[in-house]
Amino acid sequence: MKMSPCVISRAKRTALGLALGLTMALPLQAETQQSVSLTIEESRQVAVQALSAGQPQVAVQIALGLLQRDGADAFAHYVLARAMQQMQQPQKGRQAAARAFRHAKTQVQKYEASQLAATLAFEQGAPGLAQVWLRRSWNHAPSDQARAVLKKDYATLRQVNPWQVRGRLSVVPSDNVNGGARDPFMYIEGVPYVGILSGDARALPGTKIIGDFSVGYRLRQDKTSQTRITGRIYANRVRLSDEARRIAPGAQNDDFAYSDISIGLEHQVNPNRKTQTVYSASVGQLWYAGNRFQDRISLGVVHTRPNIPMGRLQLSGHLQRAAPAGRVSNLYQAELGAQFDYPLKNGDLFGIGLTGKMVATRSDLHRERRISSHLTYGFGKPIGPAKLSVTVGASLGYFPDYRLGNLIVPGGRDDQSLFASARFTFEGFDYAGFAPTLTVHAQQNRSNVSRFSSDAISVSLGFVSRF
Repeated sequence: MKMSPCVISRAKRTALGLALGLTMALPLQAETQQSVSLTIEESRQVAVQALSAGQPQVAVQIALGLLQRDGADAFAHYVLARAMQQMQQPQKGRQAAARAFRHAKTQVQKYEASQLAATLAFEQGAPGLAQVWLRRSWNHAPSDQARAVLKKDYATLRQVNPWQVRGRLSVVPSDNVNGGARDPFMYIEGVPYVGILSGDARALPGTKIIGDFSVGYRLRQDKTSQTRITGRIYANRVRLSDEARRIAPGAQNDDFAYSDISIGLEHQVNPNRKTQTVYSASVGQLWYAGNRFQDRISLGVVHTRPNIPMGRLQLSGHLQRAAPAGRVSNLYQAELGAQFDYPLKNGDLFGIGLTGKMVATRSDLHRERRISSHLTYGFGKPIGPAKLSVTVGASLGYFPDYRLGNLIVPGGRDDQSLFASARFTFEGFDYAGFAPTLTVHAQQNRSNVSRFSSDAISVSLGFVSRF
């Protein structure tokens, strides 16, 4: 990979700018073949000239002399990094560039030092470390043009780096962290029987903390395909409020803890083209309330076509076999989905999605058919300090043979859901390319089995990468 020309071609001009910005009229002894007395300004100018002339040894001597006088001299560390680059010692150069970044006094100095550190990290054979330095560089980029170049460099590094790491951490205050019922009574339409739900089956307010982290390592790659091994950890932890503890005195936070751990393979066809197909296979375990809940095997395919008339189409299909703990029968699930995104001329984005799911099993509780749809509208221009994306949708679920103990639900269990969300992305407050987000989500579930009728409003705080 070749980093963008702006990272390297401006080095001479930048070094001179740093020299002028840090000039101090104090004497310095620089030892060459004979002792020469130079002022700080003269030493820095000579160092720049030595780098330009391809004489890194001279630049190193001057930089070390400057650092003897002041170990926090950002210019001297920068000169040392450039000299080590010319001497093909990228690791030492990157370390010197990191020190230049730490001691830099201005945004320009920090930008150039971090750009140099990214270049040297790549030359060292550490593309992941180069990505970290490009993200640090983002905070100090002097213009939109510089950030555009940085995005291009980062995309190139993403292709080169065999490792792929993604993460999401969200804090979600909600009035229903457990998906509980809105009413304390348990009833079934068409059945003259009313019961009372336990406290932990009712809607409990509190806060969810959600972590979703995945890692992938590329095993092989050519022009037409690539294969990765993947791993993922998803964790949902709950902190109940004081009100929740009054509703369900015996409930504990860990009673609603949920974890999903999986490992798999992913094969991508045409990885460097817009039209792609990704095949995946994984095995995983689900844990609930600290207990092993379910084992599963999954297969999937996702096909993306961005060049169809008017917009981008994504088709997906997934098969899964789940083996619940205990004596519950295996669940066999098939899911098909379609997502169409249409970019508008004003920069806005309109999207529509449709998903169908079917679960087959010998368990009356879990046989299911469900269809869901949603509409999304994303505004291209910020509204106030944030970009806004709005989603509305609906879901219909049907459990044809649902029963509670020996009591059969007449006509089966019928669920209806409406949901809406608004996500605000504050790009003007980003750090290292990560912008804070605030998502407000509301959902209403109605069912002929009152245990599954619920309302929930949540506010999610998180971060999203801008590149």
